[in-house]
Amino acid sequence: GMFRVIRFEDIDLQKLFQLAVGKKLTFYDASYIIASKTVNATLATEDTELREKAKKYVNVIGYKELVEELLKVL
Repeated sequence: GMFRVIRFEDIDLQKLFQLAVGKKLTFYDASYIIASKTVNATLATEDTELREKAKKYVNVIGYKELVEELLKVL
């Protein structure tokens, strides 16, 4: 389906810590990036700072773009 629940145990903690420490990201921001990368998903967020950091690793869109994409398939 279009949405997928990602459980904490599905995330590679070593990659998470490497990203957080290596790129000076918060654990919170790094977890969103790694979770999106793990399932090859687009990260939707309105956090502009996170969007800038995450776009180096995953596809990132804002909520407006998310709604536009959802409306295309509904």
